[in-house]
Amino acid sequence: RLPFTFAEQEYVVRKVPIPGTPYVKYLFDGDIVVGDNMPKGMTHASNNKDHLWRGDIPVFFHKTVQDSGMCEVINKAIRDIETKSKVRFVVYSGEKDYIQVRIGDPGGFFGGSSPVGRIGGMQELILSRGVRSNLVIHELLHALGIWHEQSRTDRDQFVKINYENISDDAKFNFNKVPGTIIGGYNYESVMHYFSTAFSKNRKPTIECISNGKTVPCPSGMGSLEFTYGDINGVNTL
Repeated sequence: RLPFTFAEQEYVVRKVPIPGTPYVKYLFDGDIVVGDNMPKGMTHASNNKDHLWRGDIPVFFHKTVQDSGMCEVINKAIRDIETKSKVRFVVYSGEKDYIQVRIGDPGGFFGGSSPVGRIGGMQELILSRGVRSNLVIHELLHALGIWHEQSRTDRDQFVKINYENISDDAKFNFNKVPGTIIGGYNYESVMHYFSTAFSKNRKPTIECISNGKTVPCPSGMGSLEFTYGDINGVNTL
């Protein structure tokens, strides 16, 4: 893990080798790829319009997608986003900026990884073989410009982070990042961690609160679906 300066604050990121290459990438907040061309000053959604997509978003499937039999799962996630929002994806045909979807190791864990927003040129969205469509939606929303819901700067009004239950090497995944906030706090967002995310003892790492006291969550925490709040966030970008 390495320190990373973001919006004039220093955070911790994880250095991850990229298999088959001499390069490394840096993961922030679990699955977010950061680097020198990282859009600055964003949280729930980008407030840097230069790093938002405009018009149709080109997507290229690396040959590993076909080889892994993951085409239908990824296309289902794309259809779900398109059906419920104004976002439109198109097959890559030589555009300068585009998303390349590849099946591989996203960073030493099962899941996925992606930059947040449009970073310029080819940007990779990496998925583990066998992930479900909800996780593909999660990573695609990162690529569109959406951050994790619990990274909002107002999150302490709605949830309590139980650092004593978080694995020591995973506490940096619970940062708050200053930036633009869209809509009310969405406990069941597809972009929200589940209640036991990164737990070292199976106890909750995130709990809902009201007036400073722990309470049952009004609608669960985290979701396998693209929720109304997520749709509103994407359509507001």
